[in-house]
Amino acid sequence: MALTAGMASPATAIVTTTTASSPGTPNIARVGGEQRIPLVTGDTVTVDAKGRIVRFEPAKGRERVPVQVQRTKDSTLVIPADAQRLLATGRLDQRLFDVKALAEPRLRKSHGAGLKLIVQYEGGAATARADVRAAGDTQVRRTFPTINADAIRTSPTTRPGCGTR
Repeated sequence: MALTAGMASPATAIVTTTTASSPGTPNIARVGGEQRIPLVTGDTVTVDAKGRIVRFEPAKGRERVPVQVQRTKDSTLVIPADAQRLLATGRLDQRLFDVKALAEPRLRKSHGAGLKLIVQYEGGAATARADVRAAGDTQVRRTFPTINADAIRTSPTTRPGCGTR
């Protein structure tokens, strides 16, 4: 499975972090100037009012997946290890991991009802297509047969794992 979209410029500095917060943290967008940003993997990144990362919360079952933070002038990428190969080969759009872009108010408002993605399948990929369509409350909004893809919307609480298919 691959997600379609363009790639942004490469990062210039790398810092590795793998801190996790308490498992009972509520799933809300803002708390005292902090903003919780869900990634497509189900992991959550919390940033302060200035956009600095203050916490990383792995999704259930992802507690041992290492995470890399890459900072550039224009972006802050939080990339789980299982997404790195997909990003490097252009099969996954790095903007899905750019917390600066994901924190932008208009984007967050448009994703309030769920994350909007275009998922493209290789070959027949009937199993992958069925898995994506069965993931939580995922809704298929449109099918593009000529490019073998679906436009989907995930629920605000369901994020398909990028390393599982």
